[in-house]
Amino acid sequence: EHLQSEGLIKTQKDMANFILPDVTAPGYFDKAKQYMDQYGDSDLAIFASMRTGMMNTIFSMGLTEFSIALFENISFIEEMLDQYIEWNIKIAEGITDAGFDFLVCYDDIAFNTGPIIPLPIFREVFLPRMKKFASTLKLPWVYHSCGNVGRAFDDIMEFGMNCFNPFQPDVNDIFEYKEKYGDKICIWGNIDIGHTLSRGTVEETILEVKEKIARLAPGGGYLMATSNSITDYCKVENILAMMETKEKYGTYPIQAS
Repeated sequence: EHLQSEGLIKTQKDMANFILPDVTAPGYFDKAKQYMDQYGDSDLAIFASMRTGMMNTIFSMGLTEFSIALFENISFIEEMLDQYIEWNIKIAEGITDAGFDFLVCYDDIAFNTGPIIPLPIFREVFLPRMKKFASTLKLPWVYHSCGNVGRAFDDIMEFGMNCFNPFQPDVNDIFEYKEKYGDKICIWGNIDIGHTLSRGTVEETILEVKEKIARLAPGGGYLMATSNSITDYCKVENILAMMETKEKYGTYPIQAS
C-alpha cells in the first residue's frame, strides 16, 4: 500500500516495467459473465465500476510525481494515459459483453477547492483522450467525481455520460445542478455522509431525504443515494432511516418541509 500510494512509475525509464494485464486473453471476463448469468435476470440494475484512465495514471505515478510532470514532462503523462485509455476501452468492451446493465467510471477530477488539474492542461491533454474512451461505450454510464467540480462541469459534460455522481454536498449545490443539467443527465447522490449520516439524528436524516426527493425527483432523473461510500462511522440507524424514508416517499409527491 505504501508503494502504491507513492506510485511505482516515477520516470519515463520506469515505463519499461509498465505492463498491463492482457484483458483480451480467453476467459479473462469469465467470472464477470458467471456473475451476470447468476444475477442478471433479477430486478436489480447491476453495474460494473472502472476508470477512464486519468486516475489510473495519477495512482501509477503518485500525486507528487504526477503534479511535477504536469509542468515539467507532460509527454510522460501522455504516454501512460494513452496506454490506459486503450486498455480501458478493451475492459469496457469485455464488461459490456459480460452483460452488465450500466457502467460507473470513477475518476476524481477535483479537490474540495476545485479541479486537480489546471483547466487549460486538462482541456488540452486529458479531455480529448477521456472523450475518446467515452465515445466507445455502448452501455449507459455514470461519471463519478468527488470534490468541487463546478468550474470543470461543462467540460465533464462533453464526455456524454448519462448520469453524474455524487455531488459532494459541502462543496456543490445539487439543486443548482438539477436546474441547469437535469434535462440532460440523471442526478445521483448527495445525502450527506459528512454530517447527516455520521453525526446527525434520525430526524435530520429523514428531513434531508424528504427534501432531496421533493426538490430533485420532479420530472424524473434523481437517484437518491449517499454522497460517497457508506463508511463504518456512519450511524446504522441513520442509514436505515434513509432507506426507509426512500421507500416511503420515493415514488410520491411530498412537501420539502
